[in-house]
Amino acid sequence: MDKPIQPASNGLGLQLSLLDELAQSLRAAQSAMLTSDLPSFEAHTARQWTLCQALMQERAAVDSASQDQEADVNRTRQAADLPRQVALLAQVRRMEDRVRQLNRVHACLLRRAQRSLALLRHIVASQCPTYGPAIAAESQKGGE
Repeated sequence: MDKPIQPASNGLGLQLSLLDELAQSLRAAQSAMLTSDLPSFEAHTARQWTLCQALMQERAAVDSASQDQEADVNRTRQAADLPRQVALLAQVRRMEDRVRQLNRVHACLLRRAQRSLALLRHIVASQCPTYGPAIAAESQKGGE
């Protein structure tokens, strides 16, 4: 689960691998949530944060590289590789859509868990007067 982030041949390839790993982590976190595996859920959440940070850094690096003057030299080299880049960009867009959908499902599961916990909290709060310390003290006096 805590695999090191593997660099790809270019920025889009790295973004694609980061998005793929993020999607896997989201699915695993959802599974952990549904099975009430809190340690696994927390570990996947931490991994998702790390992946998001790496993805933002990579996108910032790609953006700054496209504005660099050195990018002009690379552009002629990349022009020959344009069809591959277009296909890779399409894959990145599809993976982004997939991660967005997984995020929506994840948010729904979190809201459901929040509602369930609120319901349990309400039930416990409504029972507190019935099972309070005063009753326990009275039952001990009666038993003496």
